[in-house]
Amino acid sequence: MRLRPDVKQKSNNRGLRQAAMCKKEMEIGVKRHVKIFSNKWMKSVVLLGLIVQLFLAPSASARNNKWNRVVTGVNHEVEQAKEDARVSGEIVKEEKRELLGVLSRLRDSVEVKEKKLNQLKEEFEKLRQKQEAMEEQLQAEQEDIHTLEGAVKASAKDFDRVVQTSLITPEYPGLMRKVEELATSERFPSYRDIQELVEALFAYMKASGEILKREGKFIDKSGRESTGEMVRIGDFMAVYQKKGEVGCLRYDPSTGLLMAYPGHLPWTVRRLFKKYIRGSAAHLPLDLSHGALFKELTVDRGIMEWLSSGGFLVWPILLIGIVAAVLIGERIVFLSRTKKTSDRVTSEIDRLIQSGQFEECRKFCEKYIRVPVCRVVRSGLENVSASRDVLENALQEAILKELPGIEKFLPTLNVLAAIAPLLGLLGTVTGMIDTFQVITRFGTGDPRMMSGGISEALVTTQLGLGVAIPILLMHHFLERKAEKIIDEMEEKGTALTVTILKANER
Repeated sequence: MRLRPDVKQKSNNRGLRQAAMCKKEMEIGVKRHVKIFSNKWMKSVVLLGLIVQLFLAPSASARNNKWNRVVTGVNHEVEQAKEDARVSGEIVKEEKRELLGVLSRLRDSVEVKEKKLNQLKEEFEKLRQKQEAMEEQLQAEQEDIHTLEGAVKASAKDFDRVVQTSLITPEYPGLMRKVEELATSERFPSYRDIQELVEALFAYMKASGEILKREGKFIDKSGRESTGEMVRIGDFMAVYQKKGEVGCLRYDPSTGLLMAYPGHLPWTVRRLFKKYIRGSAAHLPLDLSHGALFKELTVDRGIMEWLSSGGFLVWPILLIGIVAAVLIGERIVFLSRTKKTSDRVTSEIDRLIQSGQFEECRKFCEKYIRVPVCRVVRSGLENVSASRDVLENALQEAILKELPGIEKFLPTLNVLAAIAPLLGLLGTVTGMIDTFQVITRFGTGDPRMMSGGISEALVTTQLGLGVAIPILLMHHFLERKAEKIIDEMEEKGTALTVTILKANER
């Protein structure tokens, strides 16, 4: 801080050095208190410092000469400082009043804000509690929503599988297409989606309970689009007629139309279809398998394909059938010829025996020695003069000799009839083992992988029973024919014994 320019130093060198030192000390003091006092108070301090400096000056004459001017300046500075202090005090008071007003307003604002904050806290707490309650309700409703979504999706997928093969789908293409979109969509079903699903279900239920005859387009057996009369019976089956051609229809998802089954139905079925479509018949062969039965009827399946599906055990069963057929044929020819010849010679033998012409009867029997009855009678005539026991034993022995030839191959047929169904049962067991092995390895996802074992099981059983039943019937038939021939031999032997005994008694 510098001294005012009107103050001049007139002291000697010592006084100048002391004044300079005082000046330096005053500057240091001012710098210490510059942050505490205002500018006006700093001026008073400077004046006091000048006064001190003047008193410390070594020249007394200079103090006397300048004292009045210093006092005047100091008084002027004091008055100015007082005025500044008064103005500053008024400014401070005014600023204090303003600050107190601001403080009061801020306190009022803080109080209002605190009240509002408390209200907001209460509202926040209420909202938090409401949020927790709504979250719990939302959690419960979400479970219901997920359950509803799962039910709607499952119903749509199940119904879509029905729609993919339904005969009713071509009549409601747009509605059924929406069901397919809902079944394949990943989004949450809307109210409109559920309404459309319900409409499709009601339309399907109504259509599945009615018989509808209409003109429409379909794919014929040649693969071309045609127009003809169609009759749909519920969702079980549909038949068509076009220029005298009749057949069954199935739904083709790729074209959106009904398609005719290939192949040809039996003529009896075709005739019934035509009569029903014309309205001249009230009944129709109904396929409850949704087209599978008529599909099998229209498929031409060769005998070799059917046999090959039964596995290797089919061939032993067929061999048994062939052997049994040969033996049955041989037995039928033999026994029929024997019975026919026996009937022809029996009447002549009766006449000769009744008349007592034993020698002529013996010669007649030798003439027809190939006939079993003649051989038995001849054995009795060779023992005419013997006793009753000898005669009866001779006749019984002759009958026993004829039994093997008459009953030949009959036990064999009985054994073959028992073996055939057992081989069929063995094929059934083998086929089921193969089926369970397939299930163990690949599961039950693809039924076609199990069809081989099931076909083997069913075909061998069917073939074994089909071979065994005719063999049993023919065995019984041949056994009865053999018994009749044996009975006839026993009858002729008994009659011969009685006649010979009566002749010997005379």
